[in-house]
Amino acid sequence: MNKHTSVFPWQGVAVRKASGVWRVRGEVTARLRGAVPVHLPDDPYPFCYKEIPS
Repeated sequence: MNKHTSVFPWQGVAVRKASGVWRVRGEVTARLRGAVPVHLPDDPYPFCYKEIPS
């Protein structure tokens, strides 16, 4: 991701597409497109989402 920017919760969630490209999408949209949450150790909240290739 661009180190000079930040993603804020009201903008959506960070999603890594199967191609490796990062996008910001609404959480519902990300899940509807098949993205799954990625968690850091001992953190119950998703760090980002990752699309699984179909």
